[in-house]
This record gives sequence, structure tokens and C-alpha cells, in this order.
Amino acid sequence: MRSLSDKVAFLLGVSVAGLLATACDLPTDRSGELTVEFDDLPLLIVNDTMMLSARVLFEGDSLPNAQIRYSADNQSVLNVTPEGRLLAVGPGDVTVTAEALTYRQAEPGVQALRVRDEYELDSIAPLVARYGETIGLYGVGLTQTIVAQLGGVDAIPEAYVPADPGERDRFGVLSLYVTPPAPALAQAVLIGFEGVLISDTVVVIRRDLYEPNDSIPRSLGVPMRNPALAFERVRRGDGKLAVDWYTFTTDATEDWTISAWSPAGGARFKVYVTNSLVWSGALFGTEGVGVYAVAPGDWGVGTSFRPCDGLGLKFRGEDEAAFTFEVPPDSAVIPLGGLPAGTYHVLITYGEGGPFYDAAAGVAGVATFVDSLNLASPLRSGLEVRRGYHSLLTPDALEENDYCDVAPIITVPDTISGLTVDSPHDADWYRFRVNVAQRLKFSIETSGVLAGFADLDTYVVRDFRPDSLVVVDFGVGADVTNETAGALLDPGDYFLIVVDFLGVPAEYTLISEIPPSGPPLASSASLQAALDQKRASSSSKNPRLPRGGRNKR
Repeated sequence: MRSLSDKVAFLLGVSVAGLLATACDLPTDRSGELTVEFDDLPLLIVNDTMMLSARVLFEGDSLPNAQIRYSADNQSVLNVTPEGRLLAVGPGDVTVTAEALTYRQAEPGVQALRVRDEYELDSIAPLVARYGETIGLYGVGLTQTIVAQLGGVDAIPEAYVPADPGERDRFGVLSLYVTPPAPALAQAVLIGFEGVLISDTVVVIRRDLYEPNDSIPRSLGVPMRNPALAFERVRRGDGKLAVDWYTFTTDATEDWTISAWSPAGGARFKVYVTNSLVWSGALFGTEGVGVYAVAPGDWGVGTSFRPCDGLGLKFRGEDEAAFTFEVPPDSAVIPLGGLPAGTYHVLITYGEGGPFYDAAAGVAGVATFVDSLNLASPLRSGLEVRRGYHSLLTPDALEENDYCDVAPIITVPDTISGLTVDSPHDADWYRFRVNVAQRLKFSIETSGVLAGFADLDTYVVRDFRPDSLVVVDFGVGADVTNETAGALLDPGDYFLIVVDFLGVPAEYTLISEIPPSGPPLASSASLQAALDQKRASSSSKNPRLPRGGRNKR
């Protein structure tokens, strides 16, 4: 290519007569090499103003002192003066032209532009996604969105990232979780102060990103949070199953908090955390969906599920029915302090069934037979595993004591104040030993601002490990002060468990004493009757406090 000096010499070599004849239409014999090119144009939004600029190029180099005239073919979209002052009048497509006045033979510059509205959706990607994945909506003014929906289902925003951090409300991308039960073909709809935006159709794969994870666990990278996972009905034999099974692994001893929630809620939503879990694949009863079991020597916490050394709790050893500790919640917040390095399991179930004790196998498990379950569409659930001990109340000096392996030793008689069940449906475990057969009574006195709403219960459990754990005494009253009956306890090892029945954490004082006498042991039937009466009463009164966020139970 010739240098710029060569090109200038070429221009100077044109005759004076030619110059006069063409009145600066130079160079006439090489006009094909002259072009007008626009400088880069920014994204244009209604009401934007700016000055257009362009250059006359000869073989790729700009010619000096070029005069250019500008015009637009759609003045209702873009108002452009001949000097290049631009005003974006309305949204739409427009073509802008730049013509050289000093070099009239130069090829005009033509630029197709689009003026965007102040609230506008440009595109969406990807167009195929599973529940729990995110899609990106690209557009202008998306920060003003009030409601986002996907296929008529309220979508959960994940993040908004502007193209220019200094101009957040111009162009950016709004990420939305694909949220159950969005249909298989779904349009994203955004509702903002300036109107309603509708996107292209998204193909929704109606399984979440961790499926299949009913009989094989899926490993989580932690910390993690996903509010748009799904319970899907999975057929196994003649039964139906709605279970999600996850594992997460820690490399050091740390505090961790596991949170799970479901808008479906109620008695069908249950969460379990344990340091071991296996799925037998065996049939359970006539429904036939298999059994999840905690291995001997391991522990678990969860909704009415507190195995110790793989053993479940039994009524006096007289029957093998499930022992229900509390009203089932619609969410779970389980903080675990000083969790040793290792792999932990989170099992979330939706449907009928619950914990059980398998006497033949000698293990505690979760019966997930849910034959009455009828999920017409997937139900939304959320899961979060995060570092730290995140509780509603400040943990007391004896935490961590949420499971038997970490139960501190207490003595009788004694009074310990300043204790807390710090999270909804928390349980505190204590150990004690009886050397001589005698009657012992345990009392709890609830205190603090939530005392009038809380309902803490006490259970005395005989430790017959490795054979069994048997409830031998209990206090399940609904008053601020609650106490066990004062059973006659034989020599041996015992656990005392304080359980938050209603999901209202509270401060309490634990009092252990040796009464002069006490009532006879209650039968398992009377224990079950007391629990049934209490649950019926609590269901009718529904005294739970409203709480926001994931601490709501």
C-alpha cells in the first residue's frame, strides 16, 4: 500500500484546471477509493443526545478538513441535523447517512441503528434450562422490574449485571432462576414502572439440575444456595416418591448451617441431616419405594428424627412406632457448630411417611413411602449450605449439643441457667448417669421475649446401646414451666433431650432434682395419648410467631 505522503503527492499532481472544473470533487479518477465511515456509535436510548462523527477515508487513511452532512430516514425515531446533532425521539429502527461535501464522489457512510425504549427487553439466553438453573434477560432499564414471571410462575431474581457499572439503568442482564412449577414452554414476562415486557419462549426441562437424586445422592459444592429446586414425583414400583438427597464435604472442623424450605410446607415437608445415609432399595410395606437408613454408630438431626449410634427412639420398648418430637415445620434451619471434616448427607422429603425404627435391621431410618402423594406438577424447594453458625438466638455455652455424640455431661441435682434452643425446632442433648435406683425429675423454665410463645419439652432416654434407646420419662406440657413426671430410674446411662415443639426458640433454665417420691411410670399408650392431645391443641391454637426469611418455620 502506498504511504500517506504518496497519496498526498498524487492529489497535488492533479491539474489546476481539473481542480477548478470539479470544485473540490477530488480525486475524480480515484473516487472509488474514497469512502465515508462513521465513528463508533454507542447504544441509543430514547431521549439520548449526542454529536455524530464520521471520516472520509482514502485507502484506509483519513483525509483532513472533510466536511460531512448527516441525515436520518426516520425522523420519528431519530432527529438528526445536517451538522450531526442527534436526538433519539422514539424507539425503533432507523438508517443514518453521512455524505462527504468536500469529496462528493466518496461513497456515503450508511449506518443502521436501533433506538431502544427506556424499558425494553432485547434477548434471552439460554433458551433451554432446567429448574434451579438461571437464564439471562438482556435489555434496558431492567433495574426497575417489579415482578418477573416465567410461564406465569413468579421467577426468583439471581443477579443483575450492568454493561456499564456507572450507568446501571441502561443496558444490562437480569438473571432469573427457572422456578418450579414453570411449564415446559414458558415466556419470561417482566412488569416494571414503565410497562410489561415479554421475551421469547424458553423450553423448561421439568427436573432440577441435581436430578436424578432420589436413590443416589448428588454432591454439592459448598457454600451454596439455590431457591428454585424441585420436588418431582418419581414412580418406583407401585409407590410414588418425592425425595431429594444431597451430600457435601468439609475439609476442616468448621461451623456450618443447613437451611431448607418449601412453599408447600406443612406436615409433608421434612429435612434430615446425618453423617451417614444409605438407601436399601428394599420394599417397605406394601407401598414399595425403599428405605433410607442411618448406619450403626452414626447420628442424625431433623424433623422428628434424632438417631444416636444409628438407633431410633422407642416407646418403652413396647412398640416400634415412630416417635414424633415436634410439629412438622415448613422450613428448617440447622446450625451445627464445630462440624468435623467429612461428608454429610441432607435428605429432603415431601409426602406421607416419616422416621421409623427398624428393629430387625437395628437402624434408624426414614420411611419415604408416599403412595397417597399426587404431585400434578413439581413443587418448589430451596436449599442453602453456608459457613458459620447462623441461629435466631445466640447459642449457649454448651453448644454444640444437637445430637448425642456431642451431648455434655450434667449432674443431679443442679440448676443451669442461660441455656437456649437457638433455632426453630432445635434440640439439646445432655448425658447423665444414675448410680443408684432413684426418682429424678427434670424441669425447664422458659424465659426471654419469646417465652410466652415457645413450648419446650423434655424426654429422658435410657441408653441401652448398642441395643436400643428407650424413652422412660417425659414432660410435654404447654406451659412456660415444664417438667418430667419423676420416674424411678434404674442404674445406668441416660440422655435428657430438650426439644422445641412449636418451632419457637427460647431461653431456658434446666433444673434437675431428686424428689421425695413420684408417680409410677406412664405406659407407652398414655405417652402417645399425651402427645396426640398436645398436637391437636397446638394445631387449633397455632401459636407460632411470624418470622421473615429462612428462619420462618
